[in-house]
Amino acid sequence: MMKMKMNKALPKSTEEIRKCLKDFHSQELRRILYDIALEQREKGNLNKAIKVILLTWNWRAYAGSGVTDSQLDNQVNRFLENNKELIEHLKKENMGLRNINFNTKLKEESIGQYIVDNFNEFCKEKAIGSTGASKAFHMLHPKVFMMWDDRIVNQYHKKEAEPHWRKHKKGKGKCYLTFLKEIQKFIKKKLDSNKFPDKDPTKIMDEYNYAKYTLPEIRG
Repeated sequence: MMKMKMNKALPKSTEEIRKCLKDFHSQELRRILYDIALEQREKGNLNKAIKVILLTWNWRAYAGSGVTDSQLDNQVNRFLENNKELIEHLKKENMGLRNINFNTKLKEESIGQYIVDNFNEFCKEKAIGSTGASKAFHMLHPKVFMMWDDRIVNQYHKKEAEPHWRKHKKGKGKCYLTFLKEIQKFIKKKLDSNKFPDKDPTKIMDEYNYAKYTLPEIRG
């Protein structure tokens, strides 16, 4: 079997990860709002947790969109209802990105296809899009689902560098699933979690991606 190469957007070393995590914690002032979203999630207020993270990191999409609070509530509630079986499965099995099997059947389709379908469905909601969908999925189960934005997608989805990305449309559900699988592969094969004992692997990679590809453009 031919050995698959790691995506070029992934970290080259533990030192690079350390630097990015340090940059994230020194420069990303909205971390406190992420903590608030997690607190709401832990209290069982998933709707509120998702709204906090959407309105914090996806606020540009809402500017001038005309979306009301009740409309956003309805959007999030539909998202939660559509993913009810997935939420229950991940919670019951105590899944993390390292050990989830995307081929496992959930009702009549694989978990991977379930994610693809519901990611695409939520993307269609007004002012949500690909960035918002990833944030909402992250709040469903933070140890499995990665967040991204356009800058991160652009780095991971480079056709000339990563031929396998040509199989699907950039930023859509299949693209997101491939992104999760590539991060999973990196966590399993390359990430030395012992170097970061107080962080979940998914959070390490979230902070790396954001500091590496998003913060530089935000800070100019």
